[in-house]
This record gives sequence, structure tokens and C-alpha cells, in this order.
Amino acid sequence: MCIKYGDKDVVLDVLRENFLLKRPSKANVQICRMPWRRIYTTNYDNSVELACAENDIAIDAVSLIDKPHDYIPHRNTCVHLNGSIVNAVKDDLDYKIRLSDSSYMSADFFLDSKWRSVFRKDLEHCSAIVFVGYSLYDIAIQKILFDAPHLIEKTFFITHAKANFEETYKLSEFGGVSKIGTEGFGELLSNVALEIEEPLMPVSFTQRLISEEEELLDDFATRELLLYGQYSHGKVDKSILSNFDVPYMFKRECMDLVADTIKGGHHVLIHSDLGNGKSIFLEHMAAHLAQGGNCVWQLANFDGNLSKDLDLLSKEGEHIIVLDDVCNHEEFLDYFSAIRPQNIVLLMADRTVSSFVSLGHLTNNNIEVRVFSVDTLAEAEKAGVAEIIDDQNLWRDFTGLSLDRKLSLISGKYNDQLSSLLVGLLKSPDIKSRIQELVSEITENEKYKKTLLAIALCDIFNIHKDSNNIADVAGNEEVFTAKFRSIPAFNNLYSIASDNSVSCKSSILSLFIMNHFFSDTYVVESCLEIMKRIDGDEALHLDRLHRKLRTFHNVEKLIPQKQNSLNNYFVELKRHCTWLRYHPHYWVQYAMCRLSFGDTGTAQEHLDSAYKYASQRDGYHTENIDTQQARLYIMDALTLKASPKEAFSLFEKADLLLNSVVNDHHKFRQVLKYEEIYRVLYPNFSKGNRAKFEHACKSMIQAAEKVISEADPTQRMNFARSAHSLLSDIVSDIISQR
Repeated sequence: MCIKYGDKDVVLDVLRENFLLKRPSKANVQICRMPWRRIYTTNYDNSVELACAENDIAIDAVSLIDKPHDYIPHRNTCVHLNGSIVNAVKDDLDYKIRLSDSSYMSADFFLDSKWRSVFRKDLEHCSAIVFVGYSLYDIAIQKILFDAPHLIEKTFFITHAKANFEETYKLSEFGGVSKIGTEGFGELLSNVALEIEEPLMPVSFTQRLISEEEELLDDFATRELLLYGQYSHGKVDKSILSNFDVPYMFKRECMDLVADTIKGGHHVLIHSDLGNGKSIFLEHMAAHLAQGGNCVWQLANFDGNLSKDLDLLSKEGEHIIVLDDVCNHEEFLDYFSAIRPQNIVLLMADRTVSSFVSLGHLTNNNIEVRVFSVDTLAEAEKAGVAEIIDDQNLWRDFTGLSLDRKLSLISGKYNDQLSSLLVGLLKSPDIKSRIQELVSEITENEKYKKTLLAIALCDIFNIHKDSNNIADVAGNEEVFTAKFRSIPAFNNLYSIASDNSVSCKSSILSLFIMNHFFSDTYVVESCLEIMKRIDGDEALHLDRLHRKLRTFHNVEKLIPQKQNSLNNYFVELKRHCTWLRYHPHYWVQYAMCRLSFGDTGTAQEHLDSAYKYASQRDGYHTENIDTQQARLYIMDALTLKASPKEAFSLFEKADLLLNSVVNDHHKFRQVLKYEEIYRVLYPNFSKGNRAKFEHACKSMIQAAEKVISEADPTQRMNFARSAHSLLSDIVSDIISQR
């Protein structure tokens, strides 16, 4: 009432008089001397901050409206759930300091804040959770300490000595209860000797050791790996120690070369597209190097301070750090580039689409990296895969083929790609039926269905499948519950790793589930709901997902060849995230959607809008718009076979645009359409226009040669190489007919 109708300065003065302390209590000083991961308080006062200062500990006081990424992971923080009086101004009374009974007692404000995700991570990764002077009226504990038995063992409540049975009984459902009060707890902690020495072992990385357990590489294990991407370190170790003699895994051709490169002190980056085996190859390399006596470290705790561990490892010894999906660790790469430890070699992996950016973090700082691709299968690798499929009797209709025919099948039908071959196996009726049974068991529950969709989205778009990230995407916390984690179907498809992430190395399986067992309508509606909910969220994993889901290529991956659903998605997207209406990128993506239907009229309208909004932004590059405009011109030209002059004019516009953009795979993908121009339109061109077309082809051949010769190993050159070959054949054919 006073805030709404009275003088806010008076209210602040009263709060300062009552809550701005001059010295902390002895108990608080004793409690705050401990190395807490984070402190959360419902109090307005500055007791925690003063107590930390008494212990020479710097700590930031933050409220729920502050952005977590501004304070973690490198700073000590005390989160004031109801706001802090420290440095408060009168406007804080409107939104930052929660004074009313309804706001103070409500859990929703906390549950809807960005700090909820931080709190979940803290619960999972800390060694102990202690509630001091806690009351069930402070915040709804049932909404926070969800059905997670593994938390009960490390959760403790410190209550006052006169707490009654009803109070303690309710708390005991969530952890141990001790009626010693704040003073008693402080006294107890004062007797704890603190270790002031620096940790001797890394916290985020764990050493890759050779498993001593006997592992069975039987049919069950092989199918678990082949279809679900599930394996253990022990199985990898046994496979490598046997030199891949057992048809369980196959050896990649570059394995020995990569090992020699690492041993020679050179950093290595492995890359491939989704599902082509870079992660399992990274596991092979880690095991192989560890078996050779090297000190190999793999990331185990994604929530830890990687840079601090790097400092520790750089002090002594020779080390190899293994990092998969290295695009998620930009801060680590930047720090590595800054300190340049001479005793550490990086063995990294990333999807091809992300690898060039990851590589730049090192090469821009003059740190050399050797790059290897495992995107396509070499001849010996195809033979290894064929033997595994033979052993499992999974060829189905192709069972009776000779080895040469099977190798030709892998090359022709599956384009020498492991991902395409795996999809082919998953589509076999018996395997597809089995996966459908598992998915149906999970999706009977609507919240579980959303969680499974969230897991698949994280897998497909290379977002670390940390349980917190999955919960953020799903919009619920079922992934934490024992009930969800104990579903047999879930455990057949996935598993929970030691760092509380969802483990599954088969991104192809997640994409297969998305494409075949979720309706296109459900995918569209779910993605739109997610986009609206996370719009503007600065959390890295949510920002990344948002960027992915506003790009046509990525959305089409989720619902391939579902034209009406794709169109509906982009129609509704601008209504769920209204700022997109004024952004050129959105209109290019919508134009691409319409072009995929052959609707060049509507697509042109959208490209016009993209150009208009681009012109309103300083320094906005229009290459992406230009490339799609050239594509549209070519599509329109091919409809004008009866009007060769007009058709050539459109081709000339397209060629002019493509010559103006950067030489990349987007450009040369459109250049491939010159073959259709040659086949359909060229015979009717005038003599002069035929000469111009030939010149255009020769110019593009030179551009392709230049980009191929200058390309970084991670850059996609398949379209450039295809364009070079195709255009060379066209020019040769033109010359031969003179």
C-alpha cells in the first residue's frame, strides 16, 4: 500500500534501518568461511556479504533480475531471491525487491527466472545442499527439490531447536534434519579444517584410463552400438586392443596418422557432418593414445571451470586434452590461445558446419592445427562396416550380394557416408517397429513426449544434452525425475552419464525419431512454443537453439518434404517472435521455404522485403539474399524455354549476382544449376548468348579452382568440386560441337 500510494524514499529508509547491518553475526561468519558453490537467501539484508568480507571472500549480491552469465562461473555470488537492500534505489521497489506477502511467499517468480537453471545445476553438481533456518513458507520446496532421490542423500536442513514434529517431518521427505539452529551449525563448521592447497587433480577433466573389466563384444553389444550409439570405454578398449578383429567397431584409415600427429606435438581437429562418426572416432583416439602410455584427459564435468583445470595441467607433465563438440567451448579455446601451454596438445572434434569457426579461435592466434575429416568412408572402412552388417545379418534384401556389390551399394546408394547407411538400417521394418515401440512407451505421457523431443533437438543441433539444458528446452523438469529415468524404453534408447547429461552418441537415431515418430504438426507446434518461450533468452544453449530454429535448412531437417507444415511454421514464427518481421534474415528463410515449393512469385516478395530491411541496417551483408535471388532467376529462366532471349536475360542476372558473392558452398550449389540451363535452354540461345554462356562457365571454373586451392581443410568444397567438374564437361562439350 505504501509503495503504491506513499513515498518510496520513506520505504527505503525504513528498510535500510531494519536490514542494512553494520556487522554480521558470529554464526554467519563461521558459516560463510566455507567454500560454498553458491549462496541463496530469502533475506533482504547484507549479512552474507558482511560475513564473507570478514573471511576475506569477495562476493557479489545479485537479485533474480540480474543476468546469470554476468556473474558465473568465475565470481562468488549470493542470490537474493526476494531482492537485496544493498545499493537499492526506489525503482527497485517496483520489480526487484519483493515485499508483499503474495510476492514473498510465491515460488513462481523464482521458478520463472533465469536463475532457476543455475540453481538446478548447483543442486546437481555440489557436494552438499544445506538449508539454514528454512521455512516451507519461504518458497515451495516441492517445486524445487523434485522427485530426485539422488539429491536426498546430500540435502540437509538446519532448523531451530524447538521445531515441532510437523515441521521436521515434512522437511525429512527431502533430506536430513538437524535441530541445532544457526548458531549450532556455525559452531559445527568452525571446527572444520579447510584445505587451502590448490587441487591436485582437474575438476572438469577426468583421465582416460584403460578398463580392466572384461567386456563382451557380442551381438547385443554390436546392435546397441550400431542402432542406438551406446557403448562403454571398456568395449572401446577391447575393440582397439584386438586391432578391430572382432566385428564390433571398424578402424578409421587416418587413425595411425592422427596418433602420430598428436605424438608429434600438433593439435588436431576431427570433423564430419551429423552422424558420420567423429565422436566415436574421438573415443577410439583417446583409448588408443591412453593405451600407448599418454596422459589423456576427457571432459567429464561441463559445469566446471575448464580454464582453471588448464592452469593446473600446464604446470607439469605432458598432457593430451580431448574435446568433442569444441564449438561449445569458445571461452576455453580463447584462454588456451592466451596462455599457450607448451606441454598440452588438443585433440578436438566438431561437426563440419561448426569446425571452421572453432578452428579460427586458434589459427587467428597463430596456433597451428592439423585437420582431418571422417565424413566419407574409405575402401577399407567400407569393408569393415560391411563385415559388421554381415555379422549382424542386417543387409535384408541385399544379403546375397557379393562383397564388391555391397561396397558398391555403400558408395552408390549411401554416398560413402556412415550416416546414410545407418538411416538405411533404421528403416528396415523390424528395427523401425522396435524403435516405434520404445518411443510409444515414452510418449504416452505428454510431458515425457516433450522431454523426448527436447533430447532429440539438442542431439540434432549439437547442444550438450545436460539435464538442465533439456529441461529448459522441454519446459518441464521430468528429465530429472526418477520415474522418467527408470522407464525401460528410455534406458533402451539413452542413458544418464556421470555428469547428469543424457548419453547417446547416435545423433542419427534422434533425427530418425524426429522424422518418423513425431507428426509434422506436433513438431511445428512444439518448436513454435519453444521459440516463443526462449525468445530473447541469453543462455548460450537456448540462444543457439533459437538461431537454429529460425533457419529454413534446419527446420526442413526436422520435417523433410512436408511443404505445408514448413510454410505454416514460417507463417507463425513471425507471430511468435514479432521482431523477426523486421529482420532481413527471416525473410530470406521464408523465401527459401517458398522456393522449395517452386513459388517464385511469393519468394520474390519476401526477397524484396529482405533487401529493404537490409538497407536499413548499417553494414548488413546481402550475400545470402543475393544467392537466393540468383536461384530464383535461374528457376524462372527454366520456365521460359519458348522465350530464349528473356530466359538468357534472367540467367545473366543470376550469373552477375553469383559472381558478386563470396566463393563458398552456397554460391557453387546454385552454379550446379548451370547444367540444367545448358541442357534445357542453351540449344535455343542466340549465337552471341551462347558465347556469353560459355564465358560464364569458364569464369566460374576459374572461381572454383581458386577457392579449392585456397580452401581450409574444414571448408566444404564438395559443391565447388562438383561445379568445377560439371562446368568443365559443359565447356568441353561446347568446344567439341564447333
